Amino acid sequence: MKSLLIWLLIASLSLNAYLLWVDSHDTKEKLNTRMEGQRSDEPVSSVVSANDYTLEELPNTNNTDGGLEQNAAQNVSPPPEGITMAFLQSLKKAQKYESLAFYVRGYLREHPQDIDALMLEAHAYYYTQPLSVALVNYYGLRDALISDAQLAEINKIIDVNTTRIIQQFSGDGSWDLLANFLEPLVQVDPLNRRYLIALAKAYGMQQQTVLMENVLASLLPNDPRAMRLRESIYQSANNETSITEDVFDVSEQTLEGEVPLIARRGQFYTQVEIAAVKAELLVDTGASTTAIAESIFNQIDIKDTSYLGTFNVQTAGGKVSSPLYRITELSLGDQSLKNIAVMVLSTENMQNFDGLLGMNVIQHFNVTLDQATGNMRMYKSK
Repeated sequence: MKSLLIWLLIASLSLNAYLLWVDSHDTKEKLNTRMEGQRSDEPVSSVVSANDYTLEELPNTNNTDGGLEQNAAQNVSPPPEGITMAFLQSLKKAQKYESLAFYVRGYLREHPQDIDALMLEAHAYYYTQPLSVALVNYYGLRDALISDAQLAEINKIIDVNTTRIIQQFSGDGSWDLLANFLEPLVQVDPLNRRYLIALAKAYGMQQQTVLMENVLASLLPNDPRAMRLRESIYQSANNETSITEDVFDVSEQTLEGEVPLIARRGQFYTQVEIAAVKAELLVDTGASTTAIAESIFNQIDIKDTSYLGTFNVQTAGGKVSSPLYRITELSLGDQSLKNIAVMVLSTENMQNFDGLLGMNVIQHFNVTLDQATGNMRMYKSK
């Protein structure tokens, strides 16, 4: 009887995993088709120039799991001679990254020390796994018997992508995403001062000062950037209460740059234009980053988007892996913001609206809430 119950539990879990995979697979296929023309052959991307690198734009790439890889492999058959390096290289050239991830893993079981195959695996991970996972994998390759050219390539990929994400999330105020991105990187590169300062700031800006101090303890006691960071974080914490009181004590006068809000069932929405595409977003002060439905994203011109990586985010339905893009312009009211990061989520995750307006946009405005009337107002920060 106990054995039967165990098998029933396994069957139930397997069915749930399959249903989740089907939903995830449909979204990933649509996004991959949408961004096929934006793909580059190298896993680097530009928005910033780290150490004067000039880089190409990246395509959309979504997180995958073994089920998706296996499904993709069913549509790509190896040649009669089996899985060869030539076959794997052809998958890379054709940008069939899920198939590449699946088949290169099988090749490495037979040839575990093949450096070229390990580099191909890392390339596939870059396009199919969360960015931090892919970069940690690249770190692991630095200890392998690789050539100087391969080491330089790996260092460049790590440097460019970490610089790009640190700058984007810091500028957006997406401190939780930045901390989640940096935590695994600090574990593999614990003496990297740039990572430590950025991670400490991400904790500090979330009022997690104990974690901030734990990170800063890895630096010299008189490190100038650490000292400036401490001063800034603690001064901000001391002023937070008075600022919040001022923000929420605004009269009903006409406010400059006010953003029209629509009240509906106790929630507030606003009309925006995302690179000229109209959308209605739910104002969500609990979301660090703005998110849009894939149906909206698919209407945006490719030239107005830049792929930043895949990240794990928490939604009402649980944790999902979502591609993150930089959008050239987002407008609401009479205000326009440049180079805003947005998550792209399955349209099924959005009910009765086109996305969430997160704090990376809301931070550019003052928000007031009248507790007595339940009226919210949002207007330009001075």
